Amino acid sequence: MDARPSFARPAVQVGAPALEGGAPALQLGSPEKPILQDYVYSRLPHTSIRLLRFISRGLSNTVECDLQAFPLSPEGRLPKYHALSYCWGDPTRSNSLKCNGKEVLITTTLKEALSHLVALDRGSAEWIWIDQICVDQTNKEEKGTQVNMMREIYRKSERTIIWLGPDIKGIETTSSLLEEMWRLHTEDQDLVNGSRKRRPYTSSELKATNLPPAGDRSWIVLAELLSRPWFVRTWVIQEAVLSSVHPQMLCGSYKLDWEKLLGACSWMRSMCYSITPLSHNIEAWTATRSLNLFNDLKNVGGRWDMVTLLMRAMRFQASEPKDKVYSLVGLSGEGSDSTYIPKALQANYNKSCRNVFRDVTRYIIKSSANLSIFALVRYIPEGKALPSWRPDLDRAFMVTLTANWGLTETEMMEHEPLSNFWAYLWQVYDELLKVSEDHDAVKGELQHVLKPQNADDPGDANLYRLYLNAAYNRRMFFAKHKSFLGLGPKSMQEGDILCVLFGGATPFILRPDGEQFRFVGECYVYDLMSGKAIRDWEDGIYTEQTFHLV
Repeated sequence: MDARPSFARPAVQVGAPALEGGAPALQLGSPEKPILQDYVYSRLPHTSIRLLRFISRGLSNTVECDLQAFPLSPEGRLPKYHALSYCWGDPTRSNSLKCNGKEVLITTTLKEALSHLVALDRGSAEWIWIDQICVDQTNKEEKGTQVNMMREIYRKSERTIIWLGPDIKGIETTSSLLEEMWRLHTEDQDLVNGSRKRRPYTSSELKATNLPPAGDRSWIVLAELLSRPWFVRTWVIQEAVLSSVHPQMLCGSYKLDWEKLLGACSWMRSMCYSITPLSHNIEAWTATRSLNLFNDLKNVGGRWDMVTLLMRAMRFQASEPKDKVYSLVGLSGEGSDSTYIPKALQANYNKSCRNVFRDVTRYIIKSSANLSIFALVRYIPEGKALPSWRPDLDRAFMVTLTANWGLTETEMMEHEPLSNFWAYLWQVYDELLKVSEDHDAVKGELQHVLKPQNADDPGDANLYRLYLNAAYNRRMFFAKHKSFLGLGPKSMQEGDILCVLFGGATPFILRPDGEQFRFVGECYVYDLMSGKAIRDWEDGIYTEQTFHLV
């Protein structure tokens, strides 16, 4: 693609097509089938919530419950209750629950959770809030109002109960593993500034700890535990973070220590993940990233801005695309008081996704006075010698493919040795040979371009592999006669324009559409980052113009 750097002021006409994908890779879920049940929800007062209390089990092992409405404030009239955090799973409601003598149909996942919650000792908090039952999911107005109150619902509960799913055989073996990693986490952590006292572990140093060996059952169970879908659902972020005390985490009937799981995963992620038995487990790595976000939200405190929240949660999943926004409002400064949430951020399930993302984007641009929200937009469409000042392409390719991922607060991918990158390429080469039907062709095409590995510094292929998330659903490109190497959205095409918009944190890709432009997405350009493009503009190298986005 031949893209040329251009500049524009943020006097942007924001139109729906550019904002349709305000969060990445959002897909509309299929509509839920009508629920056939004889329980009829009565109108819920604006500031009230429903709470559930278990009464008994019926003859057919059906759980019987009492469902009542209570005003959320004043607090004196609100009974003690817990709030449940879980995954809906298959949305089909084919399981019976008795509420106030009437039948309510629930999902299989919730039925499994209730079978364990009924027997759980929850102290003096006999009531529980469960969204699937306590909110009339067929009433869009009520659903929106309750979502706007979600921050208060979880904060005023005694604690959040997390249900990860059914039992895992041998789950008890994780106790000593998490305990030992927690001990290492506390020993290695500098309590003054929160950083680590030491550098990451080598393989020999990790083996010298008291952690179990690679083949131990506890590692296998931990991998299965971290692969549970709860860790990647967008709603669980605020459900876990807003718990008034540490959440109680259940896997089947087994209780896990939330604080130790959080600390253990934080320690692995920063100190040794690439050399643990979990190193090749993508689901486990994703779960540690989620837990790292929970840890940051809880420890940093304060009111987070919506752009930062959306950025950090962009890989979490939601069956309803609008919830990619609504699930985070309660953690933002704008959501600290449900009676004063800006209209653009208020949950409204009667609005189309197109209008939700358009209004949210407009609000954030106006309130923040910058274009950082554009980093989340994903547009989904209907041989001369190089100059002497060209970049070091080996390093440029390594850095660009990961968008110069931040390893720590001060260390970036550009600071990593090239040996890790080449070790990764050799690993990919070996994998290609295993699956290729024509080994000789693969060798002929690739072997001559791979640098020989240095015996003194063979590099760590797995370490580089961990930071390749930035390349997911992206494409590499050269721009302006191969002067710029970049990583951009997979939908970009020849003729698109590489553009630096004032107020944006990264360059962007725009597509000419008549006299206007369509926003394709953000990109990473190796030689235009860290303010260099603006400095070149100030020096007169680039010119300024205005772009109107459709």
